[in-house]
Order: sequence, then C-alpha cells, then structure tokens
Amino acid sequence: MRASGKHPDHNVFPSVLKSCTGLMDFKLGESVHGSIIRLGVDADLYTESTLGKWWCYSAATERYGYVHNGMCEEALRTVREIGKTNLMPDSFTLSSILPIFAEYVDISRGKEIHGMACLMKV
Repeated sequence: MRASGKHPDHNVFPSVLKSCTGLMDFKLGESVHGSIIRLGVDADLYTESTLGKWWCYSAATERYGYVHNGMCEEALRTVREIGKTNLMPDSFTLSSILPIFAEYVDISRGKEIHGMACLMKV
C-alpha cells in the first residue's frame, strides 16, 4: 500500500493489528505501532483501543513465556512496566503473574493479585 504512494488510515490499522495478534508476530506489531504514530492516527479511539489490546496480549504472552521457562525476573520486569500504564490486567495476565510470587514466596504480593482478581471478578 505504501509502495503505491497511498497511506493507510485509521480504518486499516485495527485490522492489521488484529492480524499481527493472530499471527503472534510481535515485531510486525511494533512496526505497525510506529507507523500509527508517524501517520498521526494514534488519537483515533478505535485504533487506540485496538493498540492497547494488542500491547496487553503481547505483554501477557511474553510474561507467560518467561514464567513457563523459569525466567521470573524478566516476567516481573514486564509486570512492573505495565503497572506504570493505565491498562487493567485480564484473567490470563493475573494467572500468569501468580506463579512468579509463588517462586519468590512473596505472599503479600500474591494476596494483592488475588484481591485484584476478586475486585475485577475474573
């Protein structure tokens, strides 16, 4: 599309991001995010919402991989990074975080995650 001199608009990017998620191609998704910013369509509500969901999914998948492979420090790092945003975790994210605290025997943080899950009713 860009090679022909046409630029994608706010209607194109949500579908492209969903495709990146389906393909689990996180590098391509990061590239698409860069294009969204460069073209200035990041203020579009639908694009912004889809982008937020894409980042949550990619981060949750990354955390699950870290925990599954015993890389708890890396998983905790990604949890802290997401904690600095306004994004709310889903049940997949919460269930991927709990084993980290079991590994580190951090009961207070485990209770915190449990309380968050109860409040969110997940």
